[in-house]
Formats: sequence, structure tokens, C-alpha cells
Amino acid sequence: MKAIWESNTPYSKFLISVGFILISAVLFTFISTIGATLIYGISMVEMQNLLANPTSPLAISVLKFVQLVSSTGTFLLPPFILALLFSSHPTKYLSLDVKPEKYSFLLVAILMIVATPMINFLGEINSYMHLPGFLKGV
Repeated sequence: MKAIWESNTPYSKFLISVGFILISAVLFTFISTIGATLIYGISMVEMQNLLANPTSPLAISVLKFVQLVSSTGTFLLPPFILALLFSSHPTKYLSLDVKPEKYSFLLVAILMIVATPMINFLGEINSYMHLPGFLKGV
């Protein structure tokens, strides 16, 4: 099963990746909702009612669980599985064998410090935006 699509063209690898990520996102979202009903002991109808009122502590806890599981299945697992299917050297394929440059850590820290006020500023501007009546829910 290892590297079965190694000789595929880049275009077919792209299409396989997109399809795999979409299927994985749907599958893990489904798994997370089933898992939330089992872990928190609520039915699907109760979960739907909880999500209609996202301010309750139980709703926040359920949403965090669903987000954790679905994000893991959408963003973390597919790259590793696809690397196994696309290359006989998955760590090299994902560039996990390369150590980052020392200045990269400094650059990331500076960008995070600079980005935080910018994000807050854009959020403030967004709060002053007035939408037409048909977009009131947005």
C-alpha cells in the first residue's frame, strides 16, 4: 500500500488530494458528532438544540470536541496518509527531515506579535460595517 500513487502526474495527485481531504473532512465531522453524542450522552436532536444556543457551557464543550476531532481529520491526518501513498520516503516528501533555520523562529515570533494588533484592528473595522436588512443574520 506504500507509495502506490508515486508515479502519478502532479495533476492527478492534486485531484486525489482534494478528494481525499474532502472525504476525510466529511467522515471526521460525522465521527465527531457521533462521538459527541456518545461521550456527552445527548441525542442528535438535543445536540441540534444545543448548537442553536452556543452560549451554554455544554454547547461550548460539545463544539470544542467536534472542532478538535473534525480539524484533526481534515488538516492533520490527510497529509501523512497522502505522503505514504505518494512517496516511498514520506518524511522527505513532507520535508520533515529538514531542520528549520534559526532565523525562522525569530521571524515567526515577530510576525505573531505584529499580526495580533492588525487582526484586532480589522475586527474593530468589521464591527462598524452596516449591512442591508437581508444580510442582518451575517
